[in-house]
Amino acid sequence: MPDSEAGRSQSGVVDAATAGPASDSGESTGLLWGVGAVSTKLDVARPTLRTWDRRYGLGPSLRTPGGHRRYTATDVSRMQLMNRLLDTGVAAAQAAQVACSATDEELAVGVLPSRTVRRPGNRRRASSTVGTLVRAAKALQADELARCISVQLRRRGAVEAWEEVFAPFLIEIGQQWMLGEFGIASEHLASGVLASELHTFSMHHRSHRPVSARVILTCAEDEQHVLPVFALEAALAQRKTPTLVLGQRMPVKALRRAMLARRPAVVFIWASMAQPVGDASNGLDPDVSRHVLLGGPGWSDGAAHSYGSVRVERVHDLDQAVSQVERGLQS
Repeated sequence: MPDSEAGRSQSGVVDAATAGPASDSGESTGLLWGVGAVSTKLDVARPTLRTWDRRYGLGPSLRTPGGHRRYTATDVSRMQLMNRLLDTGVAAAQAAQVACSATDEELAVGVLPSRTVRRPGNRRRASSTVGTLVRAAKALQADELARCISVQLRRRGAVEAWEEVFAPFLIEIGQQWMLGEFGIASEHLASGVLASELHTFSMHHRSHRPVSARVILTCAEDEQHVLPVFALEAALAQRKTPTLVLGQRMPVKALRRAMLARRPAVVFIWASMAQPVGDASNGLDPDVSRHVLLGGPGWSDGAAHSYGSVRVERVHDLDQAVSQVERGLQS
């Protein structure tokens, strides 16, 4: 229950709808986080968070009517990115610059700029490849699209190709489509060819039959965008991890039946559209699966919780999803 401060909870997480209007940002929906809650979530000391805010401007972007600063979900995503960059050895100042400049689309689609920070030459080549893919899609050149995508998968591997080339390619398509510079036929062609090449890559690297899979990959019930699921399938196939892909628009009851039949160790559910809090635990049975991973901007951080012996976690990019799947298989 809230205490005397409007909208504040004992956990340090606040519902923006009850917290009143924010004074310095247009983001007024979703959960807001206090420094203590962010510290616990990221396992980063409070003084460190305050240093990031003071030194690099990487901190809470909202202020309550009572003058208390709060982190939005986007702020938390930036802090998570900062933390991951530091873990890879990127200097703090450079990591903060990347985290602050990451767009909402990059945070949502799961681009991991840490790779481009470490390899600027690769970033330039990736940018050039994105331009080549966009031009081929606009010209409806399916063969050229397939060739370029296949080359990137072979050279970079599934994770790097997705994060440095394919995800930026999809973002660019979306931006040009909004400006009326990219046709529907081109968008459908690009999505179809990318899906096909990811599937071909998965089949080439697969060393198992789906019947042996202990990992289920699927989409939320109303979710049509399945490419991130195919990307995860390809990344896991490259690591010889068996998966069963159930695809888009998976009804909760059907997913539950599949989980009962297969008893997977890990279930990954993708959602780009907003999902009600609690939907991730609907139909879960502690005796069926121990680990559920939620990917995509459709899930709020409030969707991550424990349900009996089932651990429900948010993952924010493809690299993290692969790591968490492998950890879930080992637990």
